[in-house]
Amino acid sequence: MAKKQQINEEIEVIPVTDPDVLLSIQNLHEWFELRRFGFGHAGYVRAVDGVSFNLKRGEAVAVVGESGCGKTSLMKTILGLYKPTRGNIIYELEKRKPVPPDPMWKVVLKVFFNLFITTIVAGIALGVINGILNQSGKFLSPTIIYIFVAIALVGLVIGIFRSVYYINKRNRAVEYYKDDAVNRQLVNLKAFDRLDLEEYHGQVGYVQQDPYGALPPFMTVQKIMEEPLIINGVKSKKERLERIHKAFEEVKLTPVEEFLPKFPHMLSGGQQQRVVIARAMILNPRFLVADEPVSMLDASVRVEILKLLRKLQEDHDLAVIYITHDLSTVRYFSEYIFVMYAGEVIEKAKVDDLIFDPKHPYTWALLAATSDPDAKNVDEYQNVPPGEPPSLVKPPAGCRFHPRCERMINGLCNVDRPTEFEPKEGHYVSCWLYRETQE
Repeated sequence: MAKKQQINEEIEVIPVTDPDVLLSIQNLHEWFELRRFGFGHAGYVRAVDGVSFNLKRGEAVAVVGESGCGKTSLMKTILGLYKPTRGNIIYELEKRKPVPPDPMWKVVLKVFFNLFITTIVAGIALGVINGILNQSGKFLSPTIIYIFVAIALVGLVIGIFRSVYYINKRNRAVEYYKDDAVNRQLVNLKAFDRLDLEEYHGQVGYVQQDPYGALPPFMTVQKIMEEPLIINGVKSKKERLERIHKAFEEVKLTPVEEFLPKFPHMLSGGQQQRVVIARAMILNPRFLVADEPVSMLDASVRVEILKLLRKLQEDHDLAVIYITHDLSTVRYFSEYIFVMYAGEVIEKAKVDDLIFDPKHPYTWALLAATSDPDAKNVDEYQNVPPGEPPSLVKPPAGCRFHPRCERMINGLCNVDRPTEFEPKEGHYVSCWLYRETQE
């Protein structure tokens, strides 16, 4: 049986001094535990292993890499869908003024309603069974009566706990939003409570990879768009419709009235993806996570969707994390590119710097594999690194690309994990080939 590692130790938070930084990822790890027969520990899948970067307001960052490198796990951890194993996610949380919490009389009414319902239901059930037995000349045994009394008491306890929950929820909401001014503060995602997490999810837009699976087939487009507004406290139907119209006009789904009563299967792939984007924008997010938003679309539609995302980013000053494996679309959308391999970010640079002057051997290979509409490619052999990506359960020591690297330095690359070097201003690479630039 594999020995379980201690992986939950705290990592010191690095102070964020740049006022333009909206999101700071610091030495982030996301490991998934493997179990044998459901009980025995069998190791970890190191999906994200020591990723660090900062995202500024209005900045678009593309995270690229082959399938299985950890892009989607990184994205889901940033969204708060996965709890970080180690490391810190620092976000400038904006406490927005919600719809005022329910008045205390409504909360008290919920309390009595819970207590009343749980008691009455058990009593009615007991009376019905007793009446049936009386007609047949039988009577309830003391054991059955005790069982029903126990059920009633359990229901009463559940009702009390639910009532306390309602009261605490109301009081915490009043306390949380008591400041009339907009309150912005840097908060560690690991320290978020429920209300913090609700606010965070309301400020982050998420564009899914598959529009066909992202939209519930049993709901109309209007209900799909209204759902996040209702969850986040927009109770006025008029206001909801106004925000839906505005979002649809921004994504060029007009006339709006024609789309609202339709079901997702009645839309084309491009229209479905526009609905997904409109839903991500409906709550006026501060940053957007797009997980391969054009990979499921036809080539003719991809450019339109990327241009739409770019326009939304510029109009709303959005910070964007664009997840993709297609480098051919990155240069038209992002300012920076982060290259991931086997759970690690191995190179970070501005788009032009990385595309025209790649440093890491894996980035060279990734760019060489990018499709290029040039007739000369028919007669040229593309040098693809041999082998397969390493196992994330037992990754190799040192640099994780060294088993496939032609420039591997024996005794260094296969022993020590490379640190981050800066061979060029603003261009960072984790590769021992550039160790002299640090000296």
